Amino acid sequence: MTWSTPNTFATQSGNVPASQLDTNFSYVPTAIQQNSAVYAVDTGITNAYAISLTPSPTIQDGVGVKFRASSTNTSQPTLSINGGTAYNIYLANGGACPASAIPSGATVDVVFNGTFNNGAGGWELLYLPSAGGVTASGLPASIRQTVQSGPVNSSGQPSHVTTGSGLLPGFNASSTSPVVITYANNSGASGQVDIYTYSTSAASWSAVPSNNTSFLYGVYASPTLVSLGSTLAPPQYGYTYNQTAQSSLTLNNISTDDFGNTWTNSGVTFTNSSPMYPGTYMGVFNGAAYLKNTSITSLYAAGNSGFTLRVQSKAGSLTAAEFAFTAQNAANYGTAVGVNTSGKTTLFLSSTGTSWDVANGTTGTATLAANTAYNLELTQDPVAGKYYLYVNGVLDQTVVSTAKICSFTMLLVGTSWNGSTYAAYWTGNLQGFEFLPYCLHPAGVTFTPQTSLSNVAAPGYSSDWFNTETYVMYTVSGASSAAGTNPSFTQVYRCYLGECITGSSSVTSVSPYAYNGRYDSGLFPVSANGLYSKNHNLGSAAFNMDNTMADDANGLNERWGLQYYYVSASVGWYPNTPLNRNTITLQYATYVGAAASGGSTITSAYARIRVRRAF
Repeated sequence: MTWSTPNTFATQSGNVPASQLDTNFSYVPTAIQQNSAVYAVDTGITNAYAISLTPSPTIQDGVGVKFRASSTNTSQPTLSINGGTAYNIYLANGGACPASAIPSGATVDVVFNGTFNNGAGGWELLYLPSAGGVTASGLPASIRQTVQSGPVNSSGQPSHVTTGSGLLPGFNASSTSPVVITYANNSGASGQVDIYTYSTSAASWSAVPSNNTSFLYGVYASPTLVSLGSTLAPPQYGYTYNQTAQSSLTLNNISTDDFGNTWTNSGVTFTNSSPMYPGTYMGVFNGAAYLKNTSITSLYAAGNSGFTLRVQSKAGSLTAAEFAFTAQNAANYGTAVGVNTSGKTTLFLSSTGTSWDVANGTTGTATLAANTAYNLELTQDPVAGKYYLYVNGVLDQTVVSTAKICSFTMLLVGTSWNGSTYAAYWTGNLQGFEFLPYCLHPAGVTFTPQTSLSNVAAPGYSSDWFNTETYVMYTVSGASSAAGTNPSFTQVYRCYLGECITGSSSVTSVSPYAYNGRYDSGLFPVSANGLYSKNHNLGSAAFNMDNTMADDANGLNERWGLQYYYVSASVGWYPNTPLNRNTITLQYATYVGAAASGGSTITSAYARIRVRRAF
């Protein structure tokens, strides 16, 4: 904004001569008092906003104004001031402003950007009024890679994911309750985000697998369009990629793990004579050879409750019991799958780490013949609460248990550990050993085994990784080239929106992830020795939590709750299991905390749990 004649009154130490005040200066007091120099109510028509400012500004790079919109835009909007040129209104990245981004009645904040439209200039929208303050130029780093806003249910919790119809989960977006998704873009030191989707259209995911847990995501397609997808593989969140959360040992003339895990090869050689998968090599196990990994110590490192262990096998002889794969601790407990001298599968499962409490050498019904290829697959189905062992895709054993396999110190292929030495070596061939952090084939349903080695880059096979240091989402695009080296990655604009659990023919429950990675339980009554679980639905176990307490449901004397400690009696609270990506459970003590007045303890109060994502 300029005046016709420069003045020097700002530098004067005494009285300013009237001659130095140009004629336009008389507008300044009124403009400041009424804000009329930078704000006005729109008098234009739909998609063509028009305002009048006093005094009239010179439109140039950096000039900022605000206006109250009188209509909702239905396409690319423009803004003209005092009858001047109508310049387009753009997003901060220079992209077109989507329909409904500026609702009727919204206060709109824009600044002129002379670089837009090939140097012709245009108005830069500083935030999206339609999204309740989502900045068009960027969101704070703490709320990137999230659903920023959307519809809520009667309890005030997110409802952008619904059970939908059949096996098709629903995406609940509308013009009155748009879903705003922000995608991390590693877009600068200031932490801004310029990739987002503002969706007003309801849609459905494609059919997800039955009897399983699926992770639902959205992929950026445009500022107004999101492409929906799903996977069984839980995403990883962390500063580094966790290679140990998954394993693929093809044994295709190599003993390199496709995810970069380190394996010790003790005598295993390779042959391409009559391989189980055409055109490949397979491992030769001579009754004394095996492969060993000591970095993978849990089947649940990805935060999921299910897993799959499988291998393509061919026993050269069945003169002694032999094991295809085991995951065991030093005392020999964990899990083990083998074949006995009768050709029956044998299964061992331990949750305690001190005994085979879940399954102790149970045998299957199928009879495996020597020198014949069989696909062996063990999976834990957390939806059914069962373990299944399949032979060539046909259910061979079922163990009913919700207990998880204990941690272990070694993952073995081709042998087992008896507590003091290796034993029950495999004699014959093994190929394509895999550890997957999800239940691949649930419910004991017959399936057709794969006819080729798995490809880590196949959609949905590998877990995505969100790097919480650089704020970039990656998908696995190629196998690791050497032990200790990560697989290849490709950056994607993908944000996980929630989860769903399915039955045989429909979605039975959904967990829409919390908006902005934050959850507030509100005040709820608690009593001494009580156990209370809340579904925060952050979608990640990397979170921070705090607990406050109040004297009544209205928040009287709300204060920090005491974390568990001992005096003459136990006081306060402490986290209990389950403590995972969507649920937190608190255990309260003999006394839930101290009274607001101090000095005494109380046995009941109202508590509030706040959980926020740690990245």
